[in-house]
Amino acid sequence: MSYQKLPKAWSREAVQLLIPAFKLGPKLFLRIARNMSLAPIDLSQEVQGLKTGQRTEPVRLPLEEAAQAAKVVLSDLLKKHCKLYSLIPKTRLNLKHTGLIYLPFKFQGREFVGLHSGQAIPSDAIERGRVI
Repeated sequence: MSYQKLPKAWSREAVQLLIPAFKLGPKLFLRIARNMSLAPIDLSQEVQGLKTGQRTEPVRLPLEEAAQAAKVVLSDLLKKHCKLYSLIPKTRLNLKHTGLIYLPFKFQGREFVGLHSGQAIPSDAIERGRVI
């Protein structure tokens, strides 16, 4: 999914970037972060608990690395918008709020499918990410 025209709401609101808390290969990491950030997820309303016996993936991406990834993800989101994209190298991001948010994925076949975004992550990519 990509926008051809920036939504008007972006001029009035802070950008909400969702960075995976686990490591993946670079292209897949960017795709997951981009799609999660663009998915219509209202985090202010989201209260999600774990169910007994539910498989979870531990957090493997330190907050410092997630903060560094924010500028890269923002660049990826704006790559088709030349005027804004060219400003990114000179821009200093100010992260107003960071937090760890649980967004569930369901294991289907050989991939994990996001219940909020519908995107899939191959299970072997998560395995390979464990050693990155």
